[in-house]
Amino acid sequence: MEYAEHPPAPQLAPFVRCFWTLAGPAGGGPPEPALPDGSPELIINLGDAFEAHGPDGAVRRQPPVILVGQITRPFAVAPTGAVSLVAARFTPAGACVLHRPMSSLTDTWRDVGAMFPGLHASPGPEAALSGLADALTRLCTTARGPGDLVTQAIARIEAQHGAVSMSEVAAELSTTLRQLQRRFQVEVGINPKLLARLRRFQRVLATWRDEPGQWASVAVSCGYFDQAHLVRDFTELGGGAPAELLARMPEFTRMFTPLREGRRPVRSS
Repeated sequence: MEYAEHPPAPQLAPFVRCFWTLAGPAGGGPPEPALPDGSPELIINLGDAFEAHGPDGAVRRQPPVILVGQITRPFAVAPTGAVSLVAARFTPAGACVLHRPMSSLTDTWRDVGAMFPGLHASPGPEAALSGLADALTRLCTTARGPGDLVTQAIARIEAQHGAVSMSEVAAELSTTLRQLQRRFQVEVGINPKLLARLRRFQRVLATWRDEPGQWASVAVSCGYFDQAHLVRDFTELGGGAPAELLARMPEFTRMFTPLREGRRPVRSS
């Protein structure tokens, strides 16, 4: 598999974290999970179909162009053949220009091929990437984006890597926690406390690369009360205890986990 990221143009930066591509030959194997990271994604499949495997055992074949909402638990998928994906990874509230309320997409996805006609038939990833960037630029300059309240709350959560009190954030923004939660359900898809937990969870994945085995210090540096607190979050959000999860992490999953500085490199296997 070859995975690469591409930065968005400045006008898309408030909405899109990055564009990414993934390519690989046909292959089988069990479904592999993507882990929650607080970022919805728009995925264009130029290759063979992917199948989503639900926690209840149900298998759903995904259409060529999908908008994936916030995920709060491992989201398992498997290719049915050759892999060629082009995608936009949104900021936490960036995808609300395409869909509202975002809470209706949490832990699921929607066929949005009608919004991006012809992109799945592009002659290659470069053409699809260019077409996707152009289409999103048009949408983001005309559609209603996230409001100032949500944008400012997200900025505070990210600045503190999730180690922040939501009551304090609401007070700083001269609003109530209840109002903040309501706006997050519409524009982000999850409540602000869960977004903060996802930020801490992703920071642990990044920190672990530099400090493997040092769970106590990693827990403290990433804003957890203690190691037990970290283990509880990993079990709920990642599907297993930290050491177990990282030891058995498939390559597909590992490609989408961050480096400590928050960037993901080109990877191949």
